[in-house]
Amino acid sequence: MLFGTSWRNLDGVRNSSAAKPTQSIRVVWAFLRYLATHPRGVALVNATPPSAALVDPETRIPLADAARMLEAAIAATGDQAIGLHAAAFFEPKDRDPLEEAARNCTTLRAALECTIRYIRLLSDEATFSLHEEGESAIFRRHSTATGLALRVATDFAMTDMVQFLRRNTSIDESEIAIELLHAAPDYSDEYRRLFRCRVTFSARHNAMVFRRSQLETPMNSYCSVLARAFLERADGLLSRLAEGESVTERVRKLVAQHLSSGQVSMHWASRSLGVSPPTLRRYLEEENGTFSGIVEEVRRDIAERELRGRRNVGEIAFALGFSSLGAFDRAFRRWHGMLPTEYRTRHTAEGG
Repeated sequence: MLFGTSWRNLDGVRNSSAAKPTQSIRVVWAFLRYLATHPRGVALVNATPPSAALVDPETRIPLADAARMLEAAIAATGDQAIGLHAAAFFEPKDRDPLEEAARNCTTLRAALECTIRYIRLLSDEATFSLHEEGESAIFRRHSTATGLALRVATDFAMTDMVQFLRRNTSIDESEIAIELLHAAPDYSDEYRRLFRCRVTFSARHNAMVFRRSQLETPMNSYCSVLARAFLERADGLLSRLAEGESVTERVRKLVAQHLSSGQVSMHWASRSLGVSPPTLRRYLEEENGTFSGIVEEVRRDIAERELRGRRNVGEIAFALGFSSLGAFDRAFRRWHGMLPTEYRTRHTAEGG
């Protein structure tokens, strides 16, 4: 048993994300290394049996299992800041091939875009997007997690990104900012100890904010031939992950990542997947779905999740690709029989 989760069927989830979202075992390694140094966490490590799947970098585990493992680790250690602490044990080689693909890019902009494209090699838990607003560049993290799991995953991801910047760029860390959705926790001093930049809590999103000009900062190790080689390898691994997915799931992920562009359409999706619109329509019909139905479902799911946070309703409407706040209001009333603001008020009152 590992953190109360059976590993007998690990081989069955390797490279498979068709049934449920998964996470690379590489992320688990960082938590195991941290627990091995913790006086109360070491018992969990000692109870973990040796397994070929445990040390196989191709292994992926369901996110639901990862969440249960996380809860067990926090219960054993009492460490609410475990995301910050475990990230210190996430080694550069654990991030491969994402690490090598990103570090060999030309500029920070290219490295962030590389991360956006290949983050799924590490986990299905979150995606990233890059927005340029005035003089700022916002590298935003969008997660499917909620509650405790969201806070820990965000802590881990932000620490990991800061460490990546330290290793591979000359950016002055004091000139960037980290903005977090969650309120300041009891361990807020840990952020000041670990980061040399401003950290804001109860923000409108989970994001790393740069000066726009910093996007053109050269990467320390740019090498064109290695960049091409690692990108090709990452593309291959990404394709293998997608092999077991239904067409519906592939379209869902495309839509979720690009809604805010306002360009989401059947023609766009078919081009992205390399098929004609009639072919994509037929595939979706065979899976008892439609493109418009998928867009509607993705919008509804993201809207519900975002309204549980602190992001402005107008910003949520824009991120979902609605032409106006009124259009968002009408859609949300159709889904829930109430306005987005009413949903947020009710959800807050219920403490959910």
